[in-house]
Amino acid sequence: MVPVTRMTGGQALVRSMSREGVRTVFGIPGAGQYEIVDALWSADDIRYVSVRNEQATTYMADGYFRASHEIAGVVVVQGPGFFNTTAGLATAYDVSSPMLVVTGTNLYGHDAQEAGVDWTTPLTKWTGRVERPRQIPELVHEAMRQMRTGRPRPVLIQVDQPVLAAEDDVALLGPDEYHPEAPGADDIGRAVWTLEESTAPVIWAGGGVHASSASESLTKLAEYIQAPVVTSANGKGAISDRHPLSMGFAETRYEPLGRWLAKRDVVLAVGTRTPFPETEGRRAIRIDIDPVETTRSQHHTLGLTGDAKVTLETLLETLSRKMPPRPKTEHKLIAELLKNRFAAHNQVEPQRSLMDAIRSTVPDDGIVVQGMNQMGYYSRNYLPVYSSRGYMTSSHHSTLGHAFPVGLGAKLAASDRAVVVLSGDGGFQYNSQELATAVQYGINVVSIVFNDNAYGNVLRAQIEEFGGHVLGTRLHNPDFVALARSYGATAIKADGPEELGSALSKALERGSPTLIEVPVGDMERVY
Repeated sequence: MVPVTRMTGGQALVRSMSREGVRTVFGIPGAGQYEIVDALWSADDIRYVSVRNEQATTYMADGYFRASHEIAGVVVVQGPGFFNTTAGLATAYDVSSPMLVVTGTNLYGHDAQEAGVDWTTPLTKWTGRVERPRQIPELVHEAMRQMRTGRPRPVLIQVDQPVLAAEDDVALLGPDEYHPEAPGADDIGRAVWTLEESTAPVIWAGGGVHASSASESLTKLAEYIQAPVVTSANGKGAISDRHPLSMGFAETRYEPLGRWLAKRDVVLAVGTRTPFPETEGRRAIRIDIDPVETTRSQHHTLGLTGDAKVTLETLLETLSRKMPPRPKTEHKLIAELLKNRFAAHNQVEPQRSLMDAIRSTVPDDGIVVQGMNQMGYYSRNYLPVYSSRGYMTSSHHSTLGHAFPVGLGAKLAASDRAVVVLSGDGGFQYNSQELATAVQYGINVVSIVFNDNAYGNVLRAQIEEFGGHVLGTRLHNPDFVALARSYGATAIKADGPEELGSALSKALERGSPTLIEVPVGDMERVY
């Protein structure tokens, strides 16, 4: 019999979150959630981080999960407070980052559900609401089940203030243990046969490898069948870029790599949405936790629905009973292709020298967060990544402004890892106020702001594609160094790669919130 205790709805919510393993909550205290904040005050095992704009809550919870594989809570006021979270919610949904979001039901000045409005569906995997405090533990339990099974994505709980304030007899629940899903034996058999018969396989790794903690399993399978590995942007670090089978980001616009990929007879796609229609001489196996992805038959030959780590381990175990390890025949060819790809004459300046300064300074296990700017785009191709969960993007959403708060969340979750954010001047100002959050809570992220006084990518498009009709893209910026110092952060301006490397090295050694401004002009691009 589960013991029953008298408590408020706010206490029931916080104690349920604690029992389910939530250890960090992001939010801004406000009307409609006082009871939750008061219960958090008494919760010794949950850290509450108060931000400066609700947009940062979901970005930070996203970075927190990606760095640690742990789920954070987000508590915001109904209506405008919740609306402010939606850019981060949409990004987290896209990159498969779960988080437990709590708000009220009154989103539009009336009950949205009663009005027949459920626009949260594209932003969340599941939504639930309660009418009494005693229902809260079961609701939180179901929310955690939704996030810990199938494809991990944000969930939303709606609890109104009267329910949070009311007392009730509440039976708290404990967490359940969830076992990763595995494909059926027949599908595994077909995949093993396909890989066994292949003569030129390649592995295409996406963000699902990180979400499943499958990097080691992927590397072992790649070594056994001697399959070179390319990655999506979100998949960078799925295999160390020092490994002789790593071919880096799958930039098919680099023609030698595109031609090489076209000659592979089997593509093993792991945790990526990249389509691989069957062509003459090529088959594709897709591993994904989401059946929506594995049932898109036009995107692959065979779909395996299951956890990436479990599926890769099962494939390796089965293959090892049917065939010996393949000889290392392609290492020399891979090394030659990469040597040409990353040669100085195939890159552009100052991006190459600036990126070299960053890579040579950030530790191998450091985390780099890619902002939507020229250096961010450049990093997808030319920043080697040596550790799992060591590179974060906003994936298909291309969310301007996400990088700094995502980095803050990542650092809170992985305090022992260096976290470096690559921002532009325009994108950084979306959430520059979170410098106050970084200083207040000692979140020692290093933000590099590449300042061209413009929304540089849009400006280039206006010049190159619209006859120089420049409108709205030239920016009047603050003094970024003075701005950061006014919040109490460390700040410095670095002119050129040498000064950037020196400033970054000192910032990482110092261990305090730091902004490094790097003035840049118009930048050439390759891709």
